[in-house]
Amino acid sequence: MQARTLLTAALAVVLLAGTAGCATGGRSAPGACVPRVEVSPKSAAPGETVTLSSEDIYETAPPANGWTVEVGHVGDGDPVYSVTTVDTFDGLFRFELTLPRDFPTGEAYAGVADWDTSNCADNGSCASPSVTFQVAD
Repeated sequence: MQARTLLTAALAVVLLAGTAGCATGGRSAPGACVPRVEVSPKSAAPGETVTLSSEDIYETAPPANGWTVEVGHVGDGDPVYSVTTVDTFDGLFRFELTLPRDFPTGEAYAGVADWDTSNCADNGSCASPSVTFQVAD
């Protein structure tokens, strides 16, 4: 029993250390890679609006043409819908997306597709900021 407890604790330390390089707490420290984003509601129907938001602060300026914010069906290669915004991650980032009426049901994602991860440390996860939600009729 004691060996199992030690193994569980060691695994927790490894997992936390492996994610410490990027998505850090609510107020981002310099050098953090990717802001955490949330979507609400967690379940929406085709034709309804979802909101992608972040309370994290990043001094990264949007690309010249703005951030590409997209939604798609998990497992499909291409986004179903995308738009651009020049909003910054100033702790108040909030963007509304209306799902197309023909959006597929099931697990979906929303996120920023063109986040620059070139400045990320090699020990962190540097996926673009995204989150999953459910689409149901």
